[in-house]
Amino acid sequence: MYNIIFGTLLGDGCLIKHRNFAYYKLKHSKLQLNYIIDCFNKLKYICNSYPKIEFGKRNNTITTSIYFLTRQLSCLNDLYNIWYKDGKKILPPIYILFHSINPIVLAYWIMDDGTFRGSGITIYTNSFTISEVNLLISILRYKYNISCNLHLNKKNQPTIYITSKGLKTLIPLILPYIRSDMKYKLGM
Repeated sequence: MYNIIFGTLLGDGCLIKHRNFAYYKLKHSKLQLNYIIDCFNKLKYICNSYPKIEFGKRNNTITTSIYFLTRQLSCLNDLYNIWYKDGKKILPPIYILFHSINPIVLAYWIMDDGTFRGSGITIYTNSFTISEVNLLISILRYKYNISCNLHLNKKNQPTIYITSKGLKTLIPLILPYIRSDMKYKLGM
């Protein structure tokens, strides 16, 4: 449970605090239905209901998303307290990140927010600051010797680019945890 939640919090996952307890939410487009169902199946024992469909509008186009919520749990309060400040997502302290980022967390982070581009992978870290993204890059380099760089997108938001050299290190680490229908995110 912890690895999935931690890995997706680096991506699109979020924690929401309501009254005294936090709950977890994961939402993706309908194209990621199998991924959402897989995550739900691994966390269903802490969920109250099945995944739901949500319709929205983006650029005058109707969008369809799938999401699920967990129950409000006191154990999620600890995660909320390290991941959020004044209701805004931030990175946890370095010692927590360093010890928590493992191959399973990396796999969920890539499946959640990674895209194969050119000869490497871009991880969308748009909700984090440049200094937070530099911290993540330092951990990837130091802990796993993954060659990666900070890139800025068109909106000047930081992303992480894992180079082709970095992929040679990353893929053997995370491949056992990547869903077969998500291997395209690794260029496979």
